[in-house]
Amino acid sequence: MDVLRGTGFFILLTASLDELVRRVRNAERPRVTAGTTLEEDLRTILEQSEEKYRRAADLTCGTDGKSVEQIAAELLPAIRDYLSGC
Repeated sequence: MDVLRGTGFFILLTASLDELVRRVRNAERPRVTAGTTLEEDLRTILEQSEEKYRRAADLTCGTDGKSVEQIAAELLPAIRDYLSGC
């Protein structure tokens, strides 16, 4: 996490477990834990890492139900503020 914090402006994009399952349902990806469902696997990943990423993030943005354009519009002011201070 120290490496992430030292590389620039760290934005964490979040989504609910249901949304993550919907997004990756058809993706071919190996399971973190063999013999689990996709939902169980994603839940494990979230439980193990989400809080660490939240603590490292300069900004957190929820993405459920938002288009890419909506997310970008939401993030743009914070990115501009960061870049103006560089």
